[in-house]
Amino acid sequence: MMHYTQLGYIGITASDTGAWRTFAGEYLGMQVVDGSDGGLALRMDERRHRILIEPAQDDGLAFLGLETSGPEQLEAAATRLQAQG
Repeated sequence: MMHYTQLGYIGITASDTGAWRTFAGEYLGMQVVDGSDGGLALRMDERRHRILIEPAQDDGLAFLGLETSGPEQLEAAATRLQAQG
């Protein structure tokens, strides 16, 4: 069994980054940093960012990072995910 300790980061593709800017900054109180590609980096704690918003034609999940409790758990998670394709 894999034991993830937390969601480390997430990347989202968005057709309307302005809506994300308003939602994250004004409603959630996150720090919003503009990216050079028109995207946004959203910060909510001591990390550089937790959420990246990438401009795109379609809305969706681009990537995510899960944190594990140690190197052995990370290796087990990688092996299992690779086996699942």
